[in-house]
Amino acid sequence: MAKELHETDNILRTKVLIEINEDFHRADLVVQSLTSSLLKELIISCAEEDNTRRELASSAVMKVAGTEAGRQRLIDDDYVKNVATLLRDKLPQIRANAYHALLFAAEYRAGYEAVVRNDLLHLLVDLLKEEKEDKIIVLALMLLRLLTEAEVASKVLLKTEVLDRLNEHLKSADLEVRRQSTLNVCALSFKLKGKKKIILCKSRAKANDIIAGTIPTLCKLLQESDEALLTAVTKALASLANKKKGKVQVILRCDATTHR
Repeated sequence: MAKELHETDNILRTKVLIEINEDFHRADLVVQSLTSSLLKELIISCAEEDNTRRELASSAVMKVAGTEAGRQRLIDDDYVKNVATLLRDKLPQIRANAYHALLFAAEYRAGYEAVVRNDLLHLLVDLLKEEKEDKIIVLALMLLRLLTEAEVASKVLLKTEVLDRLNEHLKSADLEVRRQSTLNVCALSFKLKGKKKIILCKSRAKANDIIAGTIPTLCKLLQESDEALLTAVTKALASLANKKKGKVQVILRCDATTHR
């Protein structure tokens, strides 16, 4: 298949990519394909101008990342950066495939180290502002939270505008976006530097906006009815309340929210 993908015309290339995706529903066939240059050809196909072939190729790469051997090959051959270029693709499904592939990779130490090494943290923060599809924003937030578990990633993120981005998504109309944003704030708050930054973080909203800032926004989310979101909010506020300034904000804002 690698040879066919490399040498055939566009019509046959499309058929080959469809066949590869069908075969790759079986993990053993994915692993078997790694002994050839097929993954390299798939990565090349991810850069094609044709939307259909690019989407099929990205789907196949995602399936490769879903296996242990495939993840390792993506990392060893330095293809993580190639996958990351798809995060700005014009097709939502291709962006989603890329996020899923990186999520598979980042579940393992070598994977998230590869993501951090390729400076993708700054890219993710930028994409939190650029992305308009809620379902893909959720994937971006899931990946960001997974990476935050690495201490070095947390330090890098706190030097970016990540809290501004998270503050905006805490106010999203989409429930899962709010929940994932809250989980990210919670993850960043585990470190002392993270707590301090979050406590001092102010929204760029008007000064008289009572929900400006991270803690006030979290306190407002206590009015939500979703159990998973409430659990995440409670954990985040409990973490931030470990600092005196955080505790004061939590008490004042929760009281203001209750009596609004």
